[in-house]
Amino acid sequence: MDRGRERQREGESERGRVAILPPCTTRQVGTLLSVFVLKVALLCVLFILLQFMALAWYMLSYIPYGQAAASRIVRRIAKRAGVTLPGGGGGGSGSSGSIPMSAVAAEGSAGSDEKV
Repeated sequence: MDRGRERQREGESERGRVAILPPCTTRQVGTLLSVFVLKVALLCVLFILLQFMALAWYMLSYIPYGQAAASRIVRRIAKRAGVTLPGGGGGGSGSSGSIPMSAVAAEGSAGSDEKV
């Protein structure tokens, strides 16, 4: 009946998006436990921040090269702060087989040179 919901469910089953579901669910359960069972405000705020970060990463998966661009931004900020992050070779999470942004920029500049 509602094709939009069906397409979203199909998109959620893609490899890069399925990987985030268990940690996201764990964060949600952790938030509920920290509020209702443990009653620790600081822990609750931590889980809420983690949920927000997971949601942002999930939304970036729908934007072409969104996760790769976000990874690069975070790596540049970390590098300026003197922090080395693990897995810095691929220009993205590596699980989705994304194309590095330099390749995209090269394609864009090659295409504009041909038109001139």
